[in-house]
Amino acid sequence: MRETIERSWNRCEKAGLDRFQEEMEKRMTAPQFDKLKKSHEGLLSVAAPIIQDLHDIVYDTGFLTLLTTEEGVVIKVFNDPSTEFFIQKYKLQSGRIWSEDVTGTSAIGLVVHEEQPNQVIGKEHYWERLNGMTCSAAPIKDEEGILRGILNISGPVELVHEHTLGMVVSAAKAIERQYALNHKISESNEINHTLSTLLDVIEDGVLVVNQSAKIVNTNQRAATIIGTTMKSLSGKKLNDIFDNSKLIEAIRTFSTLQNEQAIATPAGKSCLLQVKPVSNIANYTTIVITFREVNQIHRLARSVEGDKAYRSIQSLKGISDVMGQLRNKIDKVAHSDATVLLLGETGSGKEIVAHSIHNLSHRHNEPFIVVNCAALPRTLLESELFGYEGGTFTGGWKDGKPGKFEVANGGTIFLDEIGEMTPDMQINLLRVLQEQMVTRLGGNHAIPVDIRIISATNKDLKSAMENGEFRQDLYYRLNILRIPIPPLRERPEDIEELVTWIIQGQWNDSSQSFTPGAMALLKDYDWPGNVRELENIISRCLIMSDSTVIDHNEVLDIIDEDLQNHSFEDKEQVEDIKRDIFLKAYDQNNGHVSKMANQLGVSRSTVYRWKTKFEL
Repeated sequence: MRETIERSWNRCEKAGLDRFQEEMEKRMTAPQFDKLKKSHEGLLSVAAPIIQDLHDIVYDTGFLTLLTTEEGVVIKVFNDPSTEFFIQKYKLQSGRIWSEDVTGTSAIGLVVHEEQPNQVIGKEHYWERLNGMTCSAAPIKDEEGILRGILNISGPVELVHEHTLGMVVSAAKAIERQYALNHKISESNEINHTLSTLLDVIEDGVLVVNQSAKIVNTNQRAATIIGTTMKSLSGKKLNDIFDNSKLIEAIRTFSTLQNEQAIATPAGKSCLLQVKPVSNIANYTTIVITFREVNQIHRLARSVEGDKAYRSIQSLKGISDVMGQLRNKIDKVAHSDATVLLLGETGSGKEIVAHSIHNLSHRHNEPFIVVNCAALPRTLLESELFGYEGGTFTGGWKDGKPGKFEVANGGTIFLDEIGEMTPDMQINLLRVLQEQMVTRLGGNHAIPVDIRIISATNKDLKSAMENGEFRQDLYYRLNILRIPIPPLRERPEDIEELVTWIIQGQWNDSSQSFTPGAMALLKDYDWPGNVRELENIISRCLIMSDSTVIDHNEVLDIIDEDLQNHSFEDKEQVEDIKRDIFLKAYDQNNGHVSKMANQLGVSRSTVYRWKTKFEL
């Protein structure tokens, strides 16, 4: 008797097993078996296809194939018509327990005990009733060497073959490899899920690209900024999204890139990008790109640090000569510390100019403070500008509060609507300009400040001086450098670029546009509210229109709403604009009604009605 078999027999005798017992009825109940089978679904799903292939080899030879748990409970039997009698005779059915302490020496019991492949032939079985069978079993272990199940082939003893055990071992190894692979895939899926979750809680857009600059992973934020879906981004070339030579070069050379600005297509949004190459243990490099919308950064800057200039000279849109001259003047003025007076109508962009001057100056990393002199009553404006000592005001800060001049120290203060400042406040401001010192309300200690003052007004300060409303000495102090800002009506060639900027930059929308007729109307309108009014009109058109292409009638409706509270002259101007547009279309199409209707985006009946109205 082989040593392995002898040791098993000794264990069976010590356990008090009866070799000659007629029946061995040890079997799990149905609920117990269902629970056990469910807990081994992973093993079953991996092993079943491989075991089926093995059983196909021994099909109709009298041998059956089965899978047990690590404790020897049969959970799956693969049989055929040639094994039906054999199954019934030896109780080789699902739910039967084939551990050594129940059925004595068997190949399954030996594997449970020793975790090694075994073959038991005929009379080597401890239970005499099993002497007519042969069984070959091999362990199925996971990648950590833990026993997960047992594969077994059983058949009549007279058909025993020495190669049967080898077949079982090979199949068991195949199951182990597939089990390990499935586990790795499951771990990988879990890691990918965790990574996707992490990517989606990041506020930045994230693109992971390979060495060929193809996108291999992304997050929802990136898809939202770019204006597409995560699925459509996968596999795309990066230069289809960001056409930026520095970015592509950084990827090609596996270089780090910080704070690079690029336009994301198709959304057309300006983004700030960071590029970081990452190498894994296999020395394979992927590139991680994170980015945010520039507009979002501006919004964040305003909410976190209200004392920063978040607009730049690039915000001054326009292709006209006057805008080119304005940008040149801003660039020159920025490199001086002299005071600047901005002159321009309401809505013409005075604050953007002030931001631009600060950001181009050597003070660009220092505070930029905005004060609207018309928005605050005199007493409140004084405490805002100069601050106050503790105990000066009931309900004020216990330890006092620094004024805007102190907060702006080292940087720039922008005094908007300077023409609305009261005479006594003008005196206080003049003293700051002369002495570069401020004294808090309720205090007697002068605090030195290093500030540049930019002021702005839409009033005629010379007339205000003549009327005694504005101090002459203050005017000359503020007016060392003067920048007139052109009204929108003097640069109609800028309208188209401004409209595009409002649609794409302000509304992040590229789905709506204006017909040529509508654009002509926008260019002909006088724009008393300048760029601010244009933004208002365009925004309302985008919201109210159901069409992707907005025609001049819709624009006229919006402008007409505004004119309900305007003068008769304003309303006459709109009628003149309508007539001019119609006459241009009439001349360009030689009076052809259908062509005119098509160009103007109106019906033929409307063209006939306008011909009568304008006496053509």
